[in-house]
Amino acid sequence: MSDMIERVGLLLRVAEDQRRQLDELETQENAELDAKRARSQERVEELEMDLPKWFRQVADVYPAEFSCNVIPDETSPGRITCELVWTKKPPRRHLRVILVSTANHIQVQWLREGLKDDYVRKVDVGKFDAAYIDRLVTDLVSSQRWGQGFYPII
Repeated sequence: MSDMIERVGLLLRVAEDQRRQLDELETQENAELDAKRARSQERVEELEMDLPKWFRQVADVYPAEFSCNVIPDETSPGRITCELVWTKKPPRRHLRVILVSTANHIQVQWLREGLKDDYVRKVDVGKFDAAYIDRLVTDLVSSQRWGQGFYPII
């Protein structure tokens, strides 16, 4: 009988150790998730300041090729739409980026005169860096896919 009592005691200690390890793992995962959310929020706040500035700079330096629209959403605080428009030669096309401060993603949208549908993609804010923006602007300028009636692939 004492062997059984010892085995039960051992099983209880093992179960307690496993529960403690699971609690520690859950605490660590929650901390990592909170840190990721904080980084995403910081990145959205940076982009709220930088993206309109970048789009305006492009339009200011190349006014014959681009125009820029920055549209704050008065009905939804923390939401801003930045649009860079290719105006040099047809087809006229738009790169629209919608930032929502409460989200961890950014909505990227292509629009083109003559196409009734637009192309929308959600992008994780962590991936939305200078190289990504550079690629979007390059795709906006490139006329190959646009001239064929297709949107660039994001």
